[in-house]
Amino acid sequence: MKRVLVFLFLFLFSFDALCNEIARIRSTVQQEKTRIVFDLSDEPVYTLDKSVPYHVVLELKNIENTSSLPKLDRNFGRIVEKVEVSSSGQTVRYHFILKWNVSPLVGKLAPQANYTHHRIYLDFLNSRISGAPRGTDENRADKKDGDKRNNSQDVKGEQKDSGSGSVNQVSPDSRSDSSSGSDIRVLTPDEAQRKKDILHQANQQHMDEIDRAEVEKKRRAEAEAKARADADRRKAEAEAKAKADAERRRAEAEAKARADADRRKAEAEAKAKADAERRRAEAEAKARADADR
Repeated sequence: MKRVLVFLFLFLFSFDALCNEIARIRSTVQQEKTRIVFDLSDEPVYTLDKSVPYHVVLELKNIENTSSLPKLDRNFGRIVEKVEVSSSGQTVRYHFILKWNVSPLVGKLAPQANYTHHRIYLDFLNSRISGAPRGTDENRADKKDGDKRNNSQDVKGEQKDSGSGSVNQVSPDSRSDSSSGSDIRVLTPDEAQRKKDILHQANQQHMDEIDRAEVEKKRRAEAEAKARADADRRKAEAEAKAKADAERRRAEAEAKARADADRRKAEAEAKAKADAERRRAEAEAKARADADR
């Protein structure tokens, strides 16, 4: 009996740990950033996909209140253009479409003091704005069924969602006012699936562009390496030729100097010998003449 009670306690505890609720969603716009905070009843399990420019997708796992989600403020600041919300099983998907290409910071906060909720926040920093604002090319990409998709370079939470099944529409009454306009939109199941397909195809295009850029970068690097190798080879050949020429000129100069020295020495020796022979002959002739006289 004791084992049964322990098993039931562990089962109920593990089941409770798998369930989480989104209690509130807050957004604040500051001078340097836009912060969006999700308050949850338990530690969040999530993935964050920011691989495609102008698109950020946050998926919260093990959410129990997918049919009664809290409203999302429309205070998005200068970076977030609109948000699309969909759910599948116990996974809620927030798709942020950005006006500017910004990679947000993500973090988790545990309950503190009198604040009982766990929190996950996204910080869209104005200092990270790069490139041009989202323009006509991007808008065409969203409309065409084939442009930009998030891939699987996710910032992952602590475990993957084990639930599967059909996409459940989030209740519009629980999400936003009827006057919310186009900046916050709850997707129908078909729209959510089409959006996923569009973004998947766009991600493939984005990855292909990255691959082409990598190939071009590798080609340029190889060409630069070959040019450097050719320049180094020509420099080494020129230095070797200059050294050989200098050695040849030095050897020729030394040989010429030795030849000149030997020639001058031979000429001096021959002249001295001739002078000695002349003086000896003159002395002998004078001695004979003196003797005859």
